[in-house]
Amino acid sequence: MDDVRPGRVLVIGLDGATWTLLRPWADAGLLPNVARLMHEGTYGVLNSVLPALSPSAWASFMTGTNPGQHGIYDFWKREPDSYHLRLVRADWIDRPSLWRLLSESGRRVGVVNVPMTYPPEEVEGFLVSGLGTPDFRPFAHPVSLFEGLRQRGYRVNKQRIYRPGQESAFLAEVQAMTDLQAGTALELMASQAWDLFMFVFRDTDEMAHFFWRFFDETHPAYDAGAAQQWGDALLEYYGLVDEWVGRMVAQAGPEATVFLISDHGAGPLYKDVFLNVWLERAGFLSRRLPARSRRWMRRLGFTREAVSRWLRRGGLGRWETWLKDRLGEKISLFPRSGRVDLQDAVDWSRTKAYSFGYHGQVFLNVRGREPQGIVEPGAQYEQVRD
Repeated sequence: MDDVRPGRVLVIGLDGATWTLLRPWADAGLLPNVARLMHEGTYGVLNSVLPALSPSAWASFMTGTNPGQHGIYDFWKREPDSYHLRLVRADWIDRPSLWRLLSESGRRVGVVNVPMTYPPEEVEGFLVSGLGTPDFRPFAHPVSLFEGLRQRGYRVNKQRIYRPGQESAFLAEVQAMTDLQAGTALELMASQAWDLFMFVFRDTDEMAHFFWRFFDETHPAYDAGAAQQWGDALLEYYGLVDEWVGRMVAQAGPEATVFLISDHGAGPLYKDVFLNVWLERAGFLSRRLPARSRRWMRRLGFTREAVSRWLRRGGLGRWETWLKDRLGEKISLFPRSGRVDLQDAVDWSRTKAYSFGYHGQVFLNVRGREPQGIVEPGAQYEQVRD
């Protein structure tokens, strides 16, 4: 459509973007479209939410409320009356979205690749969901748009995850997905009527996760040889994003109001803390082997006490190695993803506190609240929490 609706708003998200990278690159003329938006408009440092994590931050953007109000704190949420974890969904957000309010006011919206939008809402306009969308599920509203995009090969998720030593293949996948998703967004901007259009570049976040160490000489994992090959990969990806930003701003038209936003910043990760390991060492948490491994231990004649001593001494890895040495690949001790379900990994009858998530959330195993809680509400709760 060539007609331009007055008062249109274009929102472009750069997930995990930071001025640490954007400002010097823009000032050096390496990101001309970002630089033009900075110089012709206004810009500043973002104060994100707590926790400063994509699901909670994008949910805050789309609802105008903080995590305590919309209820999203992480990628995962514990199922009621269970210790099983589930990926959070858009229909778990406790406040109406911006596109819901606009739709109810008769405005047309276009939303593409925004995290925390699966399952796609029925909006006045169209919505293509983003991060958090399961593979092989309907990812767009209306259904006719989903069918058309699927026939054209549109995908929400990459088929390849990053693995050290496979940087070239990962970069090719990231570039292809960026071109596919941003190109689709540009086509929808041009062919559909809209008052608000929003698109998020997700891989500005993932590229920082995996390629920061290649240009940061202070990083413990920095390698000068690898930096020769991959040191400019993050800058080059930002350059690709900058090109698409310019095309989208041009398509929106000179009268459109443009927001270029992020959900949180980015930086080097030098150390990591595994809270459940610390909780175990401090006596608050007790682990157990996964069910399949426990069955094998019983068959081999190990007592529960022997297993517990082994686990306390860090014997889980030695046990897996010992068993595989003798049985080869005849059994699988852990899921292929490497993730053991929280429900099965912890001895809840002897656990007072546990953690899940990305930002240090610690939960007490409270009687009457958790399925197998042992911490009594009141004085014991306060003591354990302190």
